[in-house]
Amino acid sequence: AVMIIAMGLVSLKMNNDRYFKFQPTVLALIFSGVFAWFQIFDQPLMLHFLPHMEKLISTESVTLQAQKLPEAGPEPRADNSVLSLLHSESFKQVLGRISGQLIWLFLAHGLIMAYAALRWSTRSWFAWRLGIYPGLLMIVVINQLFQ
Repeated sequence: AVMIIAMGLVSLKMNNDRYFKFQPTVLALIFSGVFAWFQIFDQPLMLHFLPHMEKLISTESVTLQAQKLPEAGPEPRADNSVLSLLHSESFKQVLGRISGQLIWLFLAHGLIMAYAALRWSTRSWFAWRLGIYPGLLMIVVINQLFQ
């Protein structure tokens, strides 16, 4: 948010909208760098979120079951099938592949938006800003389906 405001203010001060138009490129490069750092030097970033996913699923499952059970019922527990999926090697491999593919997704998004900022009108840039990221994300999802 700070970067968007700062680049917007610089664009207004300089009377040049390109500073604002480069905001998605800068963010894409930062995100790509973060994902690449974790992919190379640690474990894929998506795997870092497994404990949080487990907590979320456990809490949500307990809450939903508690709403259905009477007060004196047994202690509600999370669905074991979902938790076992989270800990399966195949799911971890999928998350690792997605983390790797997100590096390229953010790089592609940044390059496309840099080209759009330099060559296209503000209207065209905005249309691509809204449409290109979901399109690239769909490519990642489709790629996972055929892996």
